[in-house]
Amino acid sequence: MEGVNYPLVGLLDTGVSEFCEHLTPWMIETEVNAAELMDEEIDRRHGTAVASVLNYGDFLESQDMTQCGPCKILSCVVNTSPDRAEIMEHELLMNIQQAIALHPEVKIWNLSQGTRLEIDDEVYSDFEVALDSLQSTNRILICKSAGNVIGDSYRITHGADSLLSLVVGSIAHKKITEREAEVNDRSPFSRIGPGVENAVKPDLVHYGGNQDTHLSLLSEWGRQYCLDSGTSFSTPRVAALAANLYSLLGEDVTPLLVKAIMVHHANYPANIKKTSGDLRKEMGFGLPEVIDNMLNNDRDECTMVFRHTLEKGHDIVSLDFSYPQSMVTDGFYDGEITVTLAVNPILDASQGNEYCQSQIDVLLETYDHVVHVPLQPRGVVRNPDRMSNDAANVLNQGHYAAKSFKTEYAKERVLIEQGFKYQPIKKYHVDLSKMKPAQKKKILTTGKKWALKLRGLYREAAEQSMFRDGVVLSQDVVVIVTIKDSGRRGVAYGECIQQLQERGYVHNDLRVREKLYVDNE
Repeated sequence: MEGVNYPLVGLLDTGVSEFCEHLTPWMIETEVNAAELMDEEIDRRHGTAVASVLNYGDFLESQDMTQCGPCKILSCVVNTSPDRAEIMEHELLMNIQQAIALHPEVKIWNLSQGTRLEIDDEVYSDFEVALDSLQSTNRILICKSAGNVIGDSYRITHGADSLLSLVVGSIAHKKITEREAEVNDRSPFSRIGPGVENAVKPDLVHYGGNQDTHLSLLSEWGRQYCLDSGTSFSTPRVAALAANLYSLLGEDVTPLLVKAIMVHHANYPANIKKTSGDLRKEMGFGLPEVIDNMLNNDRDECTMVFRHTLEKGHDIVSLDFSYPQSMVTDGFYDGEITVTLAVNPILDASQGNEYCQSQIDVLLETYDHVVHVPLQPRGVVRNPDRMSNDAANVLNQGHYAAKSFKTEYAKERVLIEQGFKYQPIKKYHVDLSKMKPAQKKKILTTGKKWALKLRGLYREAAEQSMFRDGVVLSQDVVVIVTIKDSGRRGVAYGECIQQLQERGYVHNDLRVREKLYVDNE
């Protein structure tokens, strides 16, 4: 359609067929043959099928899986089928690097290609380091497939351990035969985590088919359908969501913001009964919502987004964080709180399993009153206003009854990371009504003040480089906080907005709907 600014996705795959009439209108420029293959060596079947999911995924399955509109697609040939030509891992990486370098305007890339080599528990792969470097240098986001199971090899493969990529596993869309996975459960072929150093990988899942019941895909001849399954086809659904978000959010959008929003709006399917640990290994942070649900609040919830660049020695404390004063039951604050933190950490491949050199902790605390520390004659008090000594973090799992964290008791799936250091994404979900009675009296009594705190942490090697080379240590961070009123009193959104205005927060909607974007730097 003329005059429409469509989302753009770079497709790092085996090429897209020029004979697929449904896809050719969406292709931009000439296909990039980054692998420098001869015509007879290029096998465009896989890339064409992946592209069909990018733009027609919902239509082909007659189901609203993403509710995304079509994307413009830049096709880059970086690989081919093994029977046409053999491309080694280092060659695949070189092809990917070349394709991305040629098109700096593309910010969202789909990579449904990889290797068959399982990751190691303690060593990041060269593929991973290269993908992270590309994303950091070019300020892009790569959506990477988790890989498919081969024999007894279930762990994610090289490249899928990428800390900065959105790594995507597969869940089943349908079940027909007895040996197949239940709908919404992990597809039998989808590789699992964790990543290196117990990182959450895959990050997300989407529908990629089942053992016998496959997805409908466009063939290279266009009018024909082919059937196939794999994480190759769950990944473009996530890439489509990422590209649509990037396009909708305007000039201030960053890949980090897109990644944070998608993780924040991901949940585990309600019909799958597994432990939190198994869900995390198989599904990461879960299945992302359809596009409209990521960008809408109703009156009973408020979503706030905070973006900062956190320098070492300058932790952030907001002593006047907004919490609806009407969300109270029997004298205690109630409601459900979801917090997602996404960071661009300091990475150093020379440090082995300490590759990730920094992290940020997020705390949401209540406290009784502000303590003012007067200036001292022999020194400077950095933060003269501080929280009283009774401050307590409501995200701390220890404050809640154990049964509230078992999947069979959870109204919504609970995902609380505790003690997982040096991970670029963390997510917390708590239901204040499930807090232990004794803790409630200390932490949630009406009248308590609320504070949001960001605290940076750096490994020794990073700190040494700061002193030795004068390197300024800093981390870009996005924090998203959703406050939801399960009592549906219709006050959450309005009261949060009012408090933000009264307390001088600079804020605006992500889009022209009831969604809140906050910048309080």
